[in-house]
Amino acid sequence: MRINKRHKIVILRMLIIIIAFSTYYLFKYLYKIEISPANLYHGFEYKETSFFQEFLILFFLMCPATFLPLKLHRPSDLSVWILYLLPYQSTIYMSFHMTRGTTTSVFFLWSSILLALILVNIFRKHRLSIIFKNKLSRYVNIKIFFLLLFSILCLYLLNVISFRFNLGITDVYVRRLSARVHSPFMYGYITAIAKSLFTVFGIYLVVFKKKWVYAILVFVISISIFSFDGTKTTILNPFFLIGIALFTRYLKDTNGLPLLSIICLTMIAFATIEVIFIHSSILSEYIIRRLFAVPGFLNTVFWDFFSNNPKTLMTESVGKFFIDPIYPIAPTYIIGVEYFNNPAINANTGIWLGGFAQFGLPGMMIVSCLAGFLLGLIDNLTRINFFGLGCLICAFMGLGWIEQMFHTSMLTGGILYLFLGVFLVKKSRNLQQEFEISLP
Repeated sequence: MRINKRHKIVILRMLIIIIAFSTYYLFKYLYKIEISPANLYHGFEYKETSFFQEFLILFFLMCPATFLPLKLHRPSDLSVWILYLLPYQSTIYMSFHMTRGTTTSVFFLWSSILLALILVNIFRKHRLSIIFKNKLSRYVNIKIFFLLLFSILCLYLLNVISFRFNLGITDVYVRRLSARVHSPFMYGYITAIAKSLFTVFGIYLVVFKKKWVYAILVFVISISIFSFDGTKTTILNPFFLIGIALFTRYLKDTNGLPLLSIICLTMIAFATIEVIFIHSSILSEYIIRRLFAVPGFLNTVFWDFFSNNPKTLMTESVGKFFIDPIYPIAPTYIIGVEYFNNPAINANTGIWLGGFAQFGLPGMMIVSCLAGFLLGLIDNLTRINFFGLGCLICAFMGLGWIEQMFHTSMLTGGILYLFLGVFLVKKSRNLQQEFEISLP
């Protein structure tokens, strides 16, 4: 019996729901036996949920399956899936364990992030773009300049660590605190360029254009930054982006996007097997907790605190030029004090609850619309001959928005530098030849 297109779509959406339910219950089991006991001192409590609460969890896990894209038509399809699989699902997983509020408060939190995800999905589908009328002269060899700047950046980072790599994972928080005090001048902005522009474009050139020298340069950048400040995402992001690049290369225009949810389920399954049979917790502690527990934890505590306290109105940054600061410290440090009793903890949340902390529900919805608009710009600039590059950029943006507020993600997160890179590729003839590729 031949299955028509409509029935196939229904089956795929039902599959997404089944995988979402399976992922939730497997994560809940792993959280109960390993993640919560090992991190109880950080506030990762485990609480049993009632029948009604379980119903709400399954309902909100099911809702996005009605609108998630199934085929990879636009680069931003990846961002929508990343926002669904990580900050959205993580918040559903963790809220009843973390909240100090009521079930009603959690319901409003979930309704808000569901609406925010819908707005991102809607506002990315605009047709606005940037027209580049005048190309840079072919004699302005941006391609050589890019490679030279990449190499200089690697030498700078190697000099920062005195050419000594440190891959230890037991002292990452010590290195992180030390880096805040002893970082060289402009280190944060330089590493933001390295982690965004040069990592994304370098991996694109490796996977799609077989420029193997960039693999070495990306490796040096990642290891050097991790050695100095212990940022784990610096190590994980290149592997994540390589996976996205391969996914894009071979699964474009297929119904392959639900495979991302299967990958998440598989990761949690391997972590559970490791805990039960190997009596080790490397995967659960350093990957599953970080990806599937921490975003939901922070989203929930931000919601709890700023639902009952004044919003910051961005007075920790540009808002202080217009009104007096609401709080003496940034909202990320407020959460560190209130929930971890540690003023040194910088508890970053993503764009949704970051927007809520700044301006309440309107702030959450505004940053969702802005995020969707930026994703749409990347779509329109890269869909034709730079589709793979656009997918890597959108995936990087989605991953950054899990743990950074919208305004922070632009500079510190490197999103503005990615737009600058796309601008140069579109303006430069020789750089365009270097990056241009048409996927089947």
